[in-house]
Parts: sequence; structure tokens; C-alpha cells
Amino acid sequence: LRTTLSDRFQRQVRKVLNDPDVAYHIKRLIVESLSEIVPGDDDWNLVRELTDVSPDLFERFLWRTRNDEWFFFLKDRWLPYARTHGNQPLIARFYEHLGTWLDGHPSDVLTLWLEALDEENDNPQRVRFSIMMALKKSRYWSLPEARRILIRLSEVCTGNEIRYLGKPLSRFVEETNSG
Repeated sequence: LRTTLSDRFQRQVRKVLNDPDVAYHIKRLIVESLSEIVPGDDDWNLVRELTDVSPDLFERFLWRTRNDEWFFFLKDRWLPYARTHGNQPLIARFYEHLGTWLDGHPSDVLTLWLEALDEENDNPQRVRFSIMMALKKSRYWSLPEARRILIRLSEVCTGNEIRYLGKPLSRFVEETNSG
């Protein structure tokens, strides 16, 4: 239905998601299933509506996205929209989820994380922690963004969270033979 009658598909999905008589777990299954498709231009209105009307369902959807097409869709379309509409909690969740695409798009992900460290968000410690946990597994230390993100993290980390920077720092030194 989605490939042949996209408008009809979009209407039916919206109808189910907006129907107060449909159980939440059904809505959750639908949005999680959407994360498995390859997004197209037709999906923008639905994603925008999820963001604005059902942020909890959007978050469920976001955490299930994995394919490269969703990465670029979210980075290029959704993130600018969310920034202009001040949706800081969902933006923070997006930054936390970026580690999913680190292997496929390391430069883009590191650049977005640098932006995250400089933006106001609803839980900066949670965002920093997610970045540091993903960096522990990184193999992209030769990228210029890697050095910059480690420097920035060392500037903004406070208290106990600095201890989570140790592993990424040691991996950077090992891989680049510099410090």
C-alpha cells in the first residue's frame, strides 16, 4: 500500500495514530514499523506530525531507526525543523542515538556531536555520556573531528563524568600516537 498508494497509506497511518480509541501499544508498533522503511518525501508530514503531536511516539520511532536513509532524512530535514521549533528534548534524544550511524557516517556524526556539545539541550550530561560511550568503540580517531570532540568534552565535562572520557582519550592516543 505504501509504495503504490502513498497518500492513502499516510492517511491511514495518521488516522490510527490520532484515534484515541486505538491502544497505545498498537500505535507504538506502527511507528516502530515505520522506522524499518526507507523514507521518502511523502513521509515528512507524518514525521513532523509525530514530532509535534506525539513526542513519545516519535521517540519510540527514533530509537528504532537504523538505516542510512533515516540518518540523512533526520539530519537534513527533521533536525533543522526541530531546532527552529525548539524541541530540545527530542533533539537531545537524536544526539544520543547518533552512535547508531557512527560506523557508516563518522565525520557527519562527530560533527553533529560537536554541535550538540555547544547547543542548549534538556539534559547535557546525558548527551555527553552517550557521546563518550559511543566513542569508546570508535575507530575513527584519525578524523579531525575526533580531536576536536575530545577537546570539547574535556572542557565541558564536570565532576564524575570526566572519568568516562578516559577510555576514548586512551584510544585516541593509541590510534594516533599523539595526545
